[in-house]
Amino acid sequence: MERNDERSDLYKKLFIIGGFATFIQLVGFSISFAIKSYLPFFVTLIIGVTCAMAITNKYFKAVVYMCPNCHNTFKPKLIKWLFAAHTIKTRKLKCPNCYDKNHCLELIKIP
Repeated sequence: MERNDERSDLYKKLFIIGGFATFIQLVGFSISFAIKSYLPFFVTLIIGVTCAMAITNKYFKAVVYMCPNCHNTFKPKLIKWLFAAHTIKTRKLKCPNCYDKNHCLELIKIP
């Protein structure tokens, strides 16, 4: 149950960052449309991309994966993790211990 609470806390933080970035982008797009200039749009686009990278990085650092076959807990490389097929609580990864490719269970790291 502790990990479930940590998961919801993590999701809340990520949602706040994402909501802030979306709001800033909408304001930038509106200002850009009103004054007929691309500058506000590009500035807020950079802010939005930066927030997206921060969300991805924060989420990647907060999770580890458990192999359903050997129950080994591991952390994949960022590129493999980013492009792996996934569901809400699993991600299809290759276990470094048994080399089996399965939908591994996502766990929140407890500091």
